[in-house]
Amino acid sequence: MNFIHNSRDIAYRFPFGAVKAGSAVELSVRAEDVPAHALAIDLRVWVDGRGETIVPLERRADGIFTCTLLCPEPALMWYRFNIAVEAPDSTRRLYLGAPEGKTGGVGQVYTYPDCPSFQITVFQPRKLRPTWYEQGMVYQIFPDRYRRDPAWRERCERALVEHPTKGVPRRIVEDWNEPPVYDRNEDGSIASWDMYGGSLKGITADLDRLAEMGFTVLYLNPIFAAASNHRYDTADYLKIDPMLGTEEDFRELCREAEARGISIILDGVFNHTGDDSVYFNRYGTYPEPGAWAGEDSPWRDAYRFNADGSYACWWGIGNMPDLNLTSPTVRKLIAGEHGVIRHWTQAGARGWRLDVADELTEQIITDIRDVLLDEKPDAVLIGEVWEDASNKISYGMPRHYLLGYELDAAMNYPFRSMVLDFLLDAIPAAEAADRIEALAENYPPEALRCSLNLLGSHDRPRIASVLGGGPDESQLPEEERGRWRLS
Repeated sequence: MNFIHNSRDIAYRFPFGAVKAGSAVELSVRAEDVPAHALAIDLRVWVDGRGETIVPLERRADGIFTCTLLCPEPALMWYRFNIAVEAPDSTRRLYLGAPEGKTGGVGQVYTYPDCPSFQITVFQPRKLRPTWYEQGMVYQIFPDRYRRDPAWRERCERALVEHPTKGVPRRIVEDWNEPPVYDRNEDGSIASWDMYGGSLKGITADLDRLAEMGFTVLYLNPIFAAASNHRYDTADYLKIDPMLGTEEDFRELCREAEARGISIILDGVFNHTGDDSVYFNRYGTYPEPGAWAGEDSPWRDAYRFNADGSYACWWGIGNMPDLNLTSPTVRKLIAGEHGVIRHWTQAGARGWRLDVADELTEQIITDIRDVLLDEKPDAVLIGEVWEDASNKISYGMPRHYLLGYELDAAMNYPFRSMVLDFLLDAIPAAEAADRIEALAENYPPEALRCSLNLLGSHDRPRIASVLGGGPDESQLPEEERGRWRLS
């Protein structure tokens, strides 16, 4: 007996890949060496939140078994085939599902029902697609280390005087080529943050060169006020970090970029802030009481405190307290009428990349998307998701990033992994092709076009280091990481 279904062959599944809500999918199974009268095949479909549906397959004249699967609304649908082979004295039950560890391809026969299922992504298309991004080429900029402008030192020194902190101090690094390193206290905490003085005006001055190289999108790592040089510990979402410049500098950057056919994407860090922020205010840097001050603070419910006074923080890092994303205060701050998304989109941003999207609620992502598209109907929303974003399980719960009401797409780390694994001879060409086809099958076509295809990022080593045989940075002492160079 042989049963055949290939989710990537239109003879067995039509149309290929993800489908629009309201569509129908034709599914087929070829049965070989089995008497037709002794065979029954059902389609078993599972949709999270709705449960199981069984659809009988009909036998065609050519011996192929088929059925039509209706896909009325956005959902992640999982299917397998239940096979009953009747014999005079018994019934044998088999199950035709996806290959082990995969969600598509040539099916495999199992003897147990809890086998891998095939995936169908049913999505709601956008009314207006961000073609400027789909057809674009992105350049990522880490602002503090990109480019200074002639007034950088004066601005940075003025920022230290006019915006003093009672938390971790900042130190201006004069020599641009000095290797970056964390200055730490004896207990391992950060003693000071090195600031190299890269600025928004420095980026603006380099736009002609970027345009000449063919870049049409700039993705900026965080630019809002923060304590650190990486600025993922936001101090004030509604202010540009004074060492980078001013809001007018940002607006000028957006205007000048647009004049050269370049769009700006901002980094939104919305699942945590810094502890030295206007919202948490652990050290008393700001005049108004932050959540750290106690129950009387207007920001208290913006965070998640425990009975003993401790608080939830990002991966246990105390200077990055987690935001309470169910708090009306937080939702108003991020997606309110005068909130972060609307303010900076009006100022010139054309899209957002959401940091640690796995740790954001589906509701807050939907809120962000609604506000963003209300401001700019062709804007783009990208999420930091390290795996296949169509079927991600986060903290034990399935996420629905690509169904049409959350993200447009994700950072395409699976693409990076495939390229590097292939070039480093860790996988054969067939496996590389299979990984590409899996994304093409699972992602809606417009999400695939919006994926941020990258080979390196601020979170991963440069590709030159990886392909050049560089060491695993996690195995290097911290003080050597910034100094290490390829021979």
